[in-house]
Amino acid sequence: MPKHREERILILSLIILDTVSIAGALYLAYLLRAGTEVWQSTLAPHQSDDYLWAGLITLPLWLITCAVCRLYNPAYLLGGVDEYAAVARANTFGIALLVIVSFLQHTSNTLARGWVAMAWVLSILLMGSARFAFRRLIYRLRRKGLYRVENALIAGVSDQAEGLAAQLSSDGSSGLRVVGFLDDYLPIGTPVGSGLMVLGSPSALDRIARELKVTQVIVLPNALTWESFQQIVSKAGSRSNGYEVQLLPSIYELLTTGLRISHRTTVPLLGLDRVRLTGLDGWIKAGLDYGLGSLMMIAAMPLLLAIALALQVSGNGPLLTQTTVLGLQHRRFNMLKFRTDRAATSRLEQWLRRSHLEKLPQLINVLAGHMSLVGPRPVPVGMEHHYAAWLPSLLCVKPGITGPWAVHRSINASLEEEMYQAMYYIRQWTVWLDLQILFQSLMHRLQLRNPHLPWITPRVSALPRLPEEWEATSALARQGTGVEER
Repeated sequence: MPKHREERILILSLIILDTVSIAGALYLAYLLRAGTEVWQSTLAPHQSDDYLWAGLITLPLWLITCAVCRLYNPAYLLGGVDEYAAVARANTFGIALLVIVSFLQHTSNTLARGWVAMAWVLSILLMGSARFAFRRLIYRLRRKGLYRVENALIAGVSDQAEGLAAQLSSDGSSGLRVVGFLDDYLPIGTPVGSGLMVLGSPSALDRIARELKVTQVIVLPNALTWESFQQIVSKAGSRSNGYEVQLLPSIYELLTTGLRISHRTTVPLLGLDRVRLTGLDGWIKAGLDYGLGSLMMIAAMPLLLAIALALQVSGNGPLLTQTTVLGLQHRRFNMLKFRTDRAATSRLEQWLRRSHLEKLPQLINVLAGHMSLVGPRPVPVGMEHHYAAWLPSLLCVKPGITGPWAVHRSINASLEEEMYQAMYYIRQWTVWLDLQILFQSLMHRLQLRNPHLPWITPRVSALPRLPEEWEATSALARQGTGVEER
């Protein structure tokens, strides 16, 4: 199926899903507001019509708002968490449009504020859930070869390029199939990675792309000569080539800061912002930690008491163990955990370790303000020298009960790779990323208990393998950290 036809089907499907989600949110909010005994109120027939007309008039404007928020732009769909953030923005604007429409209709006094508030929450939940399910469907179709997978070339050969190719081709869900590499230094036919090779030099890009029907070219600037890099970038604006050029950042990915462009007369300069999770981001993350953490503590309280009682009965020793770790801004605190001695023969302690329920007391650390539900792995006191290169950025956020390291076990072969993930997490943080990691951590635990649920395989967009210069101290750094693997 041609690419443009598939994109039209994709956009049309999303428009239908969003229409159903918005209409469903408005209707469910109406049922909760007017059709249940919760609110103990009834509406007159003419008031019901006001709700109907307000929804019908606002719906097309709402969909236009979704388009403005790039929810129908294929370049911003089917990957990452930005799509879900855009869902929240579009539905917030949509609710604002609903209020404006009701005011212009002179029905603003008729429409209940509770209905508006519920419609806003439900629209975000329904649209986000629909897009989550739709994304999984597209991933499955891609893996089965039923949805278009584009051919891609990687310009520049390095460990980072090899890791990128392996990641994009790991399960077919990325939508890209790497067909080979271009390089200035290696001869044609040089094998790179698993089953791939160098197909030519960057100067042969147009010919190779045309022969292999390549639509995406991923450029690693630090793996090419300046002349080749300039030559490829100069072609990026031309539509006649048939391919799109994308750059894979190098140094940028190692930072926990955002970049901004400023101008001094006609000279553009890149500036480094402060580290993330400050200001509004910090308040949102704190709200998630204390709000969701409180709910989790209440829900887990019976289990906490049962485990504590069982440990008390099963053997001697303290119920909790404490490990002194570094927290936000180098502040030390004692991280709590149920007693699970590695050498213990107690089945209960072994079960707690396998299930990771020994970490439940860390909810107390979260509510005490020492930890976050999601964050980098805690750094034990005394092991700071292993983390020296990353410690200033690493300790700008609270350590987490779970985090990228908990759902990236297969690629965290070294401390450097784990820190690479942590830097990415801090710089790219959104509340949606935290919710995604929490969900995938839960799915990971469920899969450990039931391997017959392939649909819950965790998927977090990982970074490519780190550059060679990051590998120097990997073996030493991973030894004796005092924080066990997850």
